[in-house]
Amino acid sequence: MAIDIEDVLTEAQLAAEIGGAARLTDLLSRQEESGDGSLPVRTRALADVLRDLSRRTPPIYENQISVPADLRDAVTYNALERLYREAMTAEGDVYAVKRKLYERRYIDEVRALRPTLAGELRGGAASFRMERG
Repeated sequence: MAIDIEDVLTEAQLAAEIGGAARLTDLLSRQEESGDGSLPVRTRALADVLRDLSRRTPPIYENQISVPADLRDAVTYNALERLYREAMTAEGDVYAVKRKLYERRYIDEVRALRPTLAGELRGGAASFRMERG
């Protein structure tokens, strides 16, 4: 079962996060032209979230997630971090500052993410490995 990006984050929802379609269009115009709007960046952001969840202990895999919308905030923040990274022209410009903001939001969100799994169970938040010496 592959998660459909439209079940997680639509282009309209992504635009709403940054203040509307005009702002999203501006960011997208700074990307390589694909003609697909935000679909490629949203798809790559979803892949990043799923990769990060699969690296947890215990891992959470795509086929275990029963409510794809649980991933919305993490995918939103990752997509916006990608868009602002592409829009940057110099370290410290407004796009660089916004990129860092969304990168931090993404990290915090994915660590705390507890998606609904099959059988209405909730996945655990990120854990940390420890070893005794």
